[in-house]
Amino acid sequence: MAFPAHQAHAGRFFRLFISMPDAGSSCFPFKNLLKPPDILPLPLARPNAPACAIERGRKNPLERNRLLYYNRRYERGELRMKGEILAPCGDFACMEAAVRSGADAVYFGAGNFNARRNAGNFDGEALGKAIEYCRVRGVKTHITLNTLLQDGETDEALLVAREAAAAGADALIVQDLGLARRLRQVVPDLALHASTQLSIHDENGVRAAKRLGFSRVVLARELSLEEIRKICHSAAELGMEIEAFIHGALCMSVSGQCYLSAMIGGRSGNRGLCAQPCRLPFSAGGDSGYALSLKDMSHLSQIGALAGAGVVSFKIEGRMKPPEYVAAAVTAAREARDAGRVSEKTGRLLESVFSRSGFTDGYLSGKRRDMFGIRTEADKTMAAAVENSLHELYRNEFPRLGLTASLVCRVGQTAFFTVSDGTFSAVAEGMSVSRSAGRPLDRAFAERQLSRTGGTPFFLQSLTLDCDEDAFLPASELNRLRRTALESLLQKRRARPAVRFGCETVSLQTRTHTLSGLTARFSGVLPASLNEITRAYLPYDAPDELFLRLIREIGNVGAELPRTLFAGDAALRKRLNELRELGVSRALCENVGAVELAWELGFQADGGMFLQITNSYALAAAADLGLASAVISFENTLEQTAGLRTDMETGLAVYGYLPLMLVRCCPLKNSRGCQNCRGGFITDRMGKRFFVKCRDGASEILNCVPLVMSDRKREIKNVDFALLYFTRETAQEIGAVISDWTNGAAPSGEHTRGLYYRGVR
Repeated sequence: MAFPAHQAHAGRFFRLFISMPDAGSSCFPFKNLLKPPDILPLPLARPNAPACAIERGRKNPLERNRLLYYNRRYERGELRMKGEILAPCGDFACMEAAVRSGADAVYFGAGNFNARRNAGNFDGEALGKAIEYCRVRGVKTHITLNTLLQDGETDEALLVAREAAAAGADALIVQDLGLARRLRQVVPDLALHASTQLSIHDENGVRAAKRLGFSRVVLARELSLEEIRKICHSAAELGMEIEAFIHGALCMSVSGQCYLSAMIGGRSGNRGLCAQPCRLPFSAGGDSGYALSLKDMSHLSQIGALAGAGVVSFKIEGRMKPPEYVAAAVTAAREARDAGRVSEKTGRLLESVFSRSGFTDGYLSGKRRDMFGIRTEADKTMAAAVENSLHELYRNEFPRLGLTASLVCRVGQTAFFTVSDGTFSAVAEGMSVSRSAGRPLDRAFAERQLSRTGGTPFFLQSLTLDCDEDAFLPASELNRLRRTALESLLQKRRARPAVRFGCETVSLQTRTHTLSGLTARFSGVLPASLNEITRAYLPYDAPDELFLRLIREIGNVGAELPRTLFAGDAALRKRLNELRELGVSRALCENVGAVELAWELGFQADGGMFLQITNSYALAAAADLGLASAVISFENTLEQTAGLRTDMETGLAVYGYLPLMLVRCCPLKNSRGCQNCRGGFITDRMGKRFFVKCRDGASEILNCVPLVMSDRKREIKNVDFALLYFTRETAQEIGAVISDWTNGAAPSGEHTRGLYYRGVR
């Protein structure tokens, strides 16, 4: 490294001054340090430089060398974390707050097919304007189409997707497998992101998402850092991107696996209208009385670790939150990514604007303690107190687009100012350059005038001067050149990119379906007689003797794979190989990752009701994935199921204490621990008791009454088999249920018809 002559004495001491400064000092992070122009090139300059750094850099040669060292490392990417900050936008005010606070990408809903239907969202002309606003400022747009659809809705959702693609959206976030299948053909160049509603939480799920046409997976929020690291390693080998939530509300249930709101009030979380019943009083005994209400997550301190694990997008939850929340969360995330820490001031603002008795990182750390909390009056008071301070976070445009510029000034000729943002270029033509009568145009003066890009998303990154020594341009002309060039550049950035649209080439296949088979899912207890059962499943870890009895008496036997595989699949693979040797040939799969694993190990894959298949196109996608049969979602009405078109074998749940939540943070463990736990109950404010059953590293919260359809067989149309879903029944109770179904008996006790008649919104 060469030093100016007056600094030669400092060269041999250079290594003494290149240690990292204290992260709490005002000179951190290094990317914000403004460099002395005679030592460091203008491309490294950043706005809002600490004054102390500028002054020390000018006065102290050793300090200047240290700044040079770190800024060169920053320019090479050695001190920067990679990954986009992805912000939620419920309306345009939130979008403006996100973009002006420094978000790299935003996600928002369009139409009625998104998981936050009560947010403002963007339709028609507003959708195009929102996408243009972001595109001009270099911010990517991800459109949420992340709900389950019915047959009559898929065409409308496809139109929304086409509008978004035509407007220049960068990606679609999708839950419904049928919609994803159609989108691959209709908008083949638009990236598809697998929504967290697909409950993908392991490497098998990522492989399945790849086969389904997704390029990115939004992971389940319940994963630990080590689990995320393993998934990212597998995803990298597949060329898949991984997105993870870093801040915001936590659902009690694994996303996409909650039916509590739908069953209680008909408002489905899988349809974007969750009523958040988990925030209501539920008691597990000995707890706060809010056994299903989790604190908000905050993994901001672990952004560096997540980036190191391979996460490419850091997502903030909150499309129902106000602009002030969005601004605070984006600012905090940007500080954490760029500086390695959140400043004390920003941290206070973030916790004040919204929290539920503080934050938790229980899932990411793997220490799932002290995760429960509610929104208190004190929390609400803090939010009101900081509202004005939060407005300052997004008052001005955020300068994110660096410009390379050149100014040509030849005496007697027209001046030209050229700018480029790396994608587009613009040229402004000025007045004729005059000969200086006094002070000619110098670099410092030109840089000062041309770098005044306030009110735009640009900042001057580098400037090349090609000027005669005696050339002169007044400040007013330099300002006009700058304004003209930047406006021309903005206009070019507004242009919509060309989009390629395709046509669907595959039609739906169908056949007549008649209810004839009776399938049972046993939980580990078998009845005395199995005469009426035509197919049976047992949990994969049930004793061999139970599987052998089913094989002898029924023959058509499958193993139920876990709904979650947070701990990995090594033990499961070993067990499935053993079961295959016993003669078990089928696998009941409740998530897309399980389907992938079943096929890999040579089992015939059957889709369970938690795969959430609600429409004909989803059935076609399930067939593409390799399913031989599928149980239709119990959120469908009987009429909706009767209208499905498929040649795949289909079934419908007709009995069971249906699991309404799948949770990793057990409410019973929070209340009394796991020692000697054989399950237990939580009680709602109406006195209803919901059984909690733990297995495979997660817990299922069962409905308080069973679904019973034994006396309604004639009303069940267009399916091939009925599913009896046993969970906590005794052998005698199981036998009675089978007998009632066979005889068409009316239920004798408290029961529900589920959603088969009333449906969901």
